[in-house]
Parts: sequence; C-alpha cells; structure tokens
Amino acid sequence: MGRLQREIFVFILLFNSSWTRIHSEEPAAMRLVVLADWGGVPVPPYYTAHEQAVAAEVDRLARTDGLDFVLSLGDHFYFSGVQDVDDPRFKTVDGQTSGRTFWSTLSTWSSSLCLTCKQSDYVLVAGHYPVWSIGHHGPTSCLVKRLRPLLKKYRVTAYLSGHDHDLQFIREEDGTSYVVSGSGTVSDPSTYHRDAVPSSWQLYSSPVNHTAGGVAYLQVTAHHMTVRFMQTDGKCVYQAELLPRCPEVPHHFTDTFS
Repeated sequence: MGRLQREIFVFILLFNSSWTRIHSEEPAAMRLVVLADWGGVPVPPYYTAHEQAVAAEVDRLARTDGLDFVLSLGDHFYFSGVQDVDDPRFKTVDGQTSGRTFWSTLSTWSSSLCLTCKQSDYVLVAGHYPVWSIGHHGPTSCLVKRLRPLLKKYRVTAYLSGHDHDLQFIREEDGTSYVVSGSGTVSDPSTYHRDAVPSSWQLYSSPVNHTAGGVAYLQVTAHHMTVRFMQTDGKCVYQAELLPRCPEVPHHFTDTFS
C-alpha cells in the first residue's frame, strides 16, 4: 500500500457554461474521450489488435462527432515503462504519465479550490486508480477512505479512472458517479470484485452487460453532460446524463441503454 500511496495522483477539470466552441459542431459544447491502460505489449509491434481498434474508434469519433481532447489516465507503456528518451517505443506509443503527486494534492484541493468548485457547472476529478470497481483490481481502499468523502463534500460531477481493463458506470445513491474506462489494450471480462460494490450502484459494466471494451466519450454543454460508452465497432452500449450542479442540491442524472 505504501507504493500505491506514493504514486496515486488526481487532477481536476472545472467546466463553466461560458466556454467557446473549439472543434465541436454544436455551439458551446466540449467533447472529450476518456481512455486509460493503452500500454500495449513490450515486443514489436507494441500494440494489440484491440488497441488498434480503440485508436480507430477515437479517430472516428473525432471525424464524425467532434473531439476537443483526449484525457489519458495512465499505464501507457506495459509492462515496465521505457528505458530512456531513445527507447524505440517512443516512436510507436506517445506519452507517459507518472503519478508522483503525494496525498498533499487532496489537502490542496480542499483549501484552494473550494470556491472554484462551488462556482463551476461541472467538476470532474480524474486519476488512474478507481474508487469503485467490480473488475480484476476492484476498489482502491485508500481512495474509498480519503478521496470519496471529498467527492461528496464538493459535489463532484464524476470521478474518472482506469486501471481495470473494462468500461463501468457506477453511481451511489446520492448521485456520486464513477466512470471507469481502462480497456485501451484489452477488454477484460473479469467481475472478480463484483460483490465489493453494492449491486444497486452498478448501472453498467462491459463484463456484466457482455459488451466489448472501448472508450468513454463525454459531451459537455451548459445544459447537461452526457457520458457515452462506445465499443470499437462504433456502437454506444450505455449512456448516462448528468445535469449541471446546483448549490447544495444532490446530483441530477438519467441513464439509458442503447
């Protein structure tokens, strides 16, 4: 657990209704893909067939629906990273995120971002490790204990993560929502920790619903935030909608299967 605590990092995205159009067709809309665990394999060609299919789906989303940025949440080089800047894998797989922010991140969030969070229409918090997960790795106990209370205190719209190689949408009774999008390299059917998450919170997961892994595609407007779970064949297999945060009012949400 000591190593895990040293490497956990979180970051925060704040959205207000005053943003401007970038690449999206709809005015005042922002679109992003959430993707993790696309580290491939340590031998040429360094990527899997599933990883190549995920990349093709991201490309399709960018060309057809619009895409402003990709939120990449770690584990970019399996299984032991790269050796140096001349490592040949840099030519095939770009980027590496190293989580070296200590738990002081959480106290900094509490003290300096309190006012900003209150004023934002949406607040997304993201990190590699999930708070809740039904998959192979399951919940991250230190995040359940230390981060989860802050998500509730500041009425965070959703926590985004990877680590387990599947797609999941989990929502607690008070509306606190969790998106797992970690099937960048493989689509893992494991439900090993299904009993660790209350069944009523498990609204969607690729292993339980027998769908293939892909990416989470988020569209944010002044009126709502939509989370769509996309397979590599372009099919949306689940969609959840989160409304803008209201002061001191529980989360608003709807969800549908496609």
